[in-house]
Amino acid sequence: MPTDPTTLEQFSDRQPLPGASGNILLATLDGAPVRLRRLPLAPDSVSAARQQLAAAAGISHPAIVPDSGLLVQDGQVWVWRPELEGEAPVSDEQEQRLAFAQRTCEALGLIHRAGFAHGAVDGTHLVMTPADGLKLVDPTLDAAATPTQDMQALGRVLFEWETGQSASNLEQPELAAALTRQAAQRPLPPRLARLILRLLSEEPPAATLAAEDLEDIRLSLARADAQVKAHWQTESYEPVKAAKSSTPSISPVQPAAQPQSKAPAFIATAAACVLLLAIVFVVGVLPDRVAPEPEPVAETEVAEPEPAAPEPQPAAAPLSQADLERLLRQRESAQAVLDELINLQLELEEQRVLRWAERRFTQARDLAASGDEPFREQKFELAEATYRDALKEMNAVAALRPIIVAEALERGRFAFDQGNAAEADDAYSLALAIDPENEQAKTGKARAETLDQVKALMADVTAARDELRLNDALSLLDQVLALDPLTEDAAALKGELQTELADARFRNAMSDGLAALSEGRWQEARTALNRAAKLEPGNRAPKDALIELERRQRDALVARDIGKARTAQEQERWEAAINHFDDILKRDPNSRVAQEGRAQAVERQDLDQRLTTLLRDPAQLWSNQGRSTARSLLYDARAIEQPGPRLRDQLVRLDQQIDLAARPQPVTLVSDNACNVIVYKVARLGQFDRHQLELLPGRYTAVGTRDGYRDVRVEFMVPAGQAPQPVSLRCEEQVLARG
Repeated sequence: MPTDPTTLEQFSDRQPLPGASGNILLATLDGAPVRLRRLPLAPDSVSAARQQLAAAAGISHPAIVPDSGLLVQDGQVWVWRPELEGEAPVSDEQEQRLAFAQRTCEALGLIHRAGFAHGAVDGTHLVMTPADGLKLVDPTLDAAATPTQDMQALGRVLFEWETGQSASNLEQPELAAALTRQAAQRPLPPRLARLILRLLSEEPPAATLAAEDLEDIRLSLARADAQVKAHWQTESYEPVKAAKSSTPSISPVQPAAQPQSKAPAFIATAAACVLLLAIVFVVGVLPDRVAPEPEPVAETEVAEPEPAAPEPQPAAAPLSQADLERLLRQRESAQAVLDELINLQLELEEQRVLRWAERRFTQARDLAASGDEPFREQKFELAEATYRDALKEMNAVAALRPIIVAEALERGRFAFDQGNAAEADDAYSLALAIDPENEQAKTGKARAETLDQVKALMADVTAARDELRLNDALSLLDQVLALDPLTEDAAALKGELQTELADARFRNAMSDGLAALSEGRWQEARTALNRAAKLEPGNRAPKDALIELERRQRDALVARDIGKARTAQEQERWEAAINHFDDILKRDPNSRVAQEGRAQAVERQDLDQRLTTLLRDPAQLWSNQGRSTARSLLYDARAIEQPGPRLRDQLVRLDQQIDLAARPQPVTLVSDNACNVIVYKVARLGQFDRHQLELLPGRYTAVGTRDGYRDVRVEFMVPAGQAPQPVSLRCEEQVLARG
């Protein structure tokens, strides 16, 4: 179904089916008509029902319509299936009903083999559809249902079809009597009546056996002429007794009981039965074996049979009961031999015997045919002897089969080796016709069917190999082996091609690696050489090339970094130079060039940092010690050979800064001529209005004092190379005046 509904509300247009007491609803699901059915299941049976539903979904038979799903709502269990178009009861025509019954048995056989039963085999669940014929619908999903119940239910259906009455509450004698009465009204094949009684017994036959019986009954019904059908109306049926085995036997057909005074009539009737049985055999069995097809009986003759002319009776006395039984035994014995003979004949014909033993087989078949006339004349002992002779000849022909198979296999091998696909296929087909399970013949036939294609592909393989298209050759050879894994030398050839392809791949990888190595394409060289090493792990060439690659790459990287370091040194980028030398030392810790270069770069970096510090903070030069240190540093720096532009600039600027730091600058102090002024560490200047000093660059502190006034403290800086602004000191804030 389009969806998997879980509630009834998902089914639209729900309407109860008339006469179903609300247990069956017609509805629509996703636009498709469906039929819902409520099951009388207890909640603890739902799990088993779901398992049975899943198993039924896996059974494929045109007569079976499984339910699509199951849902539980409000304590009720519902199942649904598609609504079949035009559901109608089964036809009243007897042969059609038998065909439907046979189809039902086949479907039930599949259901029973799946491990469960239908549980609802009756006239309401066997329906006809115009498009698809008979359908078996609506299983009960009851775990308690059994195959025995299904077969008994089918027996009740057949009984009702044939008699028009229900089999319920009827015992076997009553069932047999009802069938006898029905036979008096219209022809009823005795075998069908006995099958119905067996189905209604306590141990009915299995579905597959019942299907076989129904097929035989249909065939006999189609072959029976008016006289045989008229004889059916005189049959009566005894009840089926409980069988000791699992497959109950059918009670033999016996003539109706007669008074003791009418024994001669009973014997005559029995003799007529034997004769009729012989006629039925001749008409129904022998033509299938060797006799020509009988002339068809006109439909008017079957529909309205003329009364059969009485058989001419011999003048001898009627057969006794003992003679009649002896005749029956002789017929059964002859029939058994004939059945064996026919089965062997058909088996040999399927094995194409006319190709390998035509003369002997034809002789045996003709000998068998000569026994048919004695059989028709009820000379069963003579017929049996003839059939036994023919069977002996047939067995002699059959004994040739191993020899013929061996010859066919040899012929097939020879034809295959010669490349003759048609002849090989013919030989292996003959061997398989005789021995279908012969593995050598199966293999040979399969190979013969692909031989021409394999030959063409092998030619393409050779051409591709000659043109050094080894990948194409291998691909074509794989196609050959897929078609015929046993192709001669194909496996060895594949090994050779794989070796050649591996050699070519190794050579190409080495060539690519060495070319990249010589051009300094290190990663490409490493990839190619590693590929070559994987292709031939035991070959030293890729490993040696990889060692050389590492050496060359290391040297190249060292040379590169040395160049970078030199450039950084020339540009006086000492930190970058140190980093490059460190990279070199990581690859080669013993590199003297890197060691010496790094030491020089460290010294120059230290000098550069000291110079930079002094130039950024000239105040360090304002002390005698600072100037002395700066002059010493300047001296050392001037000793460096080939100083760069940066160092030369630093030296000039530092020299200037030292000169300025040693040159006094005029400083003007302004006061109120009342304060006593002191410049710490320089001089006591006393009182004045304006005073000028020569001071070296640096930081100074001046203090002004005056009695009764708060002291004044002024810090000022004398920069290098320029006079500072005048420094003012006035004691103007009185202290004692407020007291």
